[in-house]
Amino acid sequence: MTQLTNNPWYFSYKWATRDREDSYEIPVSTAFDETHNYWRIVPWDTTVISPNDPAATRPQPTPTAAAWSFLYGPCYFSITAAVGSFGEPGASTHLQLVDYNNNEELVVGREGWEWFIGDGERNSSHWTGAWNGYLATGNKLRLRLDYWNGTAPCDMIRAHVEGFYWRP
Repeated sequence: MTQLTNNPWYFSYKWATRDREDSYEIPVSTAFDETHNYWRIVPWDTTVISPNDPAATRPQPTPTAAAWSFLYGPCYFSITAAVGSFGEPGASTHLQLVDYNNNEELVVGREGWEWFIGDGERNSSHWTGAWNGYLATGNKLRLRLDYWNGTAPCDMIRAHVEGFYWRP
């Protein structure tokens, strides 16, 4: 058991809402293997609130997954995330936090949230998740998603992640 005795840092980043033609395409996953399960790291291009934490590296709007890490260990955290998309009814998605090390290797895949896209949701479906946990020293936290049971790719048009974290 760890008692968090210092004040938390608050952060908030987003991938700003855009038109569908400028969306981030998420292909349809077809099997549970690395070749056919198309996880995509969610990018960040807007800082809403960035902590004045000298140990925090801020996401940079560049086309590399490493730049889309939004939290660096060591820290304890409480996070919520939301994604908006154009999908198709009957499809589903997973939203998951993942830890990478300095060698860009996946270390931990945390519990994922699964969402079903219902009838009438095609033009704007919303996926959310919430997590609490510990991020080890040297690890980077990212948000990823995948898309299942569709006949065409899904278009992510917005995303937001925010939360609190404490340095040990």
